Amino acid sequence: MKFARSVVMLLVISFPAIAQRLPRDLGPAEYYRAPQLTLMIGFIKDPEHRNFTVPEWAKGIGANFNAAWIAERCKRDGVVQIIWYDKWIDGLVFHHTKTTAYHTERDFLAELAPECRKRGIKLVIYFNTYYDGNPEFARWACVDQRGNPIPFSPFWPENLLSLYSPFREKVLEQIRELFVDYHVDGIWLDVPTYAGLTYDRWTREAFRKQFDKEMDEATALERERFWVESSVNWNREVAAFVRKLNPAATVTTNEVIDPISDGPMRAVGMGEPLDYFSTELHTIQLQQKYAPTLAETNKPFEGGTLISDDWFTPLNSGPLKTSKSIDQMHVELTSLFSAGMNVYLAVAPGHDGTLDEGTMQLVDYSGEWLRARRPWLEEAEDLTDVAILLGTADPKELRWPGGPPGYNDELAKLETNLRANGYLPHRLINCAGSRRFDSLPATVRTVIVPDRAQLTSSDAEKLDAFVRRGGKVLAFGRGMGLTGTAEPPQAAPMFGLHSAGYVMPDWVESFAMKWNGQNVSLRGPILGVTATHAEPLMSTSVWTSGEMPLLTRNHVGDGTAYALTATESAVADKPDFLRYLWTETIGEPLWKVQINPQRYLVRIRRQKERYVLHVIDSLTTKEGPMSEVYDTPRYRPLYTKISINSERIPFQKATVVPDQRLFQVSTEGHWKTMEIYANPELIIALE
Repeated sequence: MKFARSVVMLLVISFPAIAQRLPRDLGPAEYYRAPQLTLMIGFIKDPEHRNFTVPEWAKGIGANFNAAWIAERCKRDGVVQIIWYDKWIDGLVFHHTKTTAYHTERDFLAELAPECRKRGIKLVIYFNTYYDGNPEFARWACVDQRGNPIPFSPFWPENLLSLYSPFREKVLEQIRELFVDYHVDGIWLDVPTYAGLTYDRWTREAFRKQFDKEMDEATALERERFWVESSVNWNREVAAFVRKLNPAATVTTNEVIDPISDGPMRAVGMGEPLDYFSTELHTIQLQQKYAPTLAETNKPFEGGTLISDDWFTPLNSGPLKTSKSIDQMHVELTSLFSAGMNVYLAVAPGHDGTLDEGTMQLVDYSGEWLRARRPWLEEAEDLTDVAILLGTADPKELRWPGGPPGYNDELAKLETNLRANGYLPHRLINCAGSRRFDSLPATVRTVIVPDRAQLTSSDAEKLDAFVRRGGKVLAFGRGMGLTGTAEPPQAAPMFGLHSAGYVMPDWVESFAMKWNGQNVSLRGPILGVTATHAEPLMSTSVWTSGEMPLLTRNHVGDGTAYALTATESAVADKPDFLRYLWTETIGEPLWKVQINPQRYLVRIRRQKERYVLHVIDSLTTKEGPMSEVYDTPRYRPLYTKISINSERIPFQKATVVPDQRLFQVSTEGHWKTMEIYANPELIIALE
């Protein structure tokens, strides 16, 4: 009876009401609630091939283009929307616009739009509102001090145009045509970035009006503020114009909306007008590194991957082929969908408008893969046992406070290490337009407060209540102040410490930590603290200051407050120490991969009545006699064993889905172990 009661209690603890990342009503983007599949398609001339012009390349393009065939294939594959290239940064328009003669002979949109409508597929238009290589618009370009147009890049030398010039009216009229004449469903805005310093008369006049000085007499921060505000205000204007034309339309842009990397001002300004987010993730490494964090937003987020061997359509060519394998598609689809993202697949047609059958078979396969696995992906939420509390983004801040750019990479290292050791971290940030947390997820064991966290009093109160109820907190560096990064750094009462602020001169780069009987050198700033109530667990020796606490523990109510007096970057490359730190401050991991753990990426998500375990193998391993004989990487799946912590994730049976194959599960204490064979990925329902 006691055992049965314990099991029931575990189930109650482990299956609280699932905290939904996405709101119940997504407005115009409701159709894009994950998991969904999109196709991006269209013609682009390679700007690096300069032996023919864009008009020469465009002559006769798409002679065998078949809009009905494309739409029907997408419908069969479960594709919910098509993103069509109507205007790339070269400015060539693929519909019959009245704004310029710089358009194709064939009106592709007039053919594609009705075919999409007939099949219930959303038609979203790839469009540029910043860059435009149209020679007719060149007089409105942003220019450098020599009067030369500012290009997108040396290898793609398409003009950045002034947002304050008559180009604005041209853009808005082209958008009006898209929504009024062709009744498209949404717009996908590329490269939403304005000039940092330009000498065109329209931009300089706008800058002078705002700051009462010339652009090159202003401070770098004033120019940065103008650059951000220009980009934000133009995107807001375009989004408002689209919604005036069609209130049900969706607006997105090709950008990672993130207050840590972009700065709060840009993240809030760019994120608020969007219905969903989109970014390019063309490699497995990028997908696995960033997808879990990107998918934490409160709007749908799509990640794009290029299937064709190139973005660009060669002159007089047939269809572009693909070198991607089914194994690669397995891993990419799982890496993105298991994180809660949507996926767009980018394909490039040949100059004649046809598509490579091998490439389209990968689209077919993606649709089949998603259709078969949808029941284990829909309405799944992250199982979060570690919250990384970054606090609240202040929209007046140009940059994330507390230090130089690049902080996102420091946090990503921490998150990657946590996942590799069997924990599931989740960032908690309040950022208008993209992220929101009202409370700490019920499954969280430990809250990590990073060095550069920006906590409001409300954020700190939530954390205090969490700890006093029995939770744990680990603060790095200035995070122990539970405020922001204002000087001098203090320690909140819950840590039982007195902070004397930084104790090393700026020019001293390292301090020593005793670890496994050896002195280990750590780099970065360190706070000098005195333990008033806390228990020192580890000490460090600091030049000119002697020995002082490095890691401390203090009991608060029913919980525990840990403090590491250094920043997270100081220990990010110390895997053995981090493993000890996580065990001490969090507890045992959720899972352990027993054989070749470095090969596998593991994710665990929750649905209402089960857990869903995703295991993804690495395709880059060099394994087996064939690889050795021929000295070449050759993917070969291997058996491994994975142990699940059943105190945290209680289950009675494990089933490979969609195959419905039951695993044999062995039990030792609270660890349940399965021998698995991921080739190259597995989805396992734990029920």
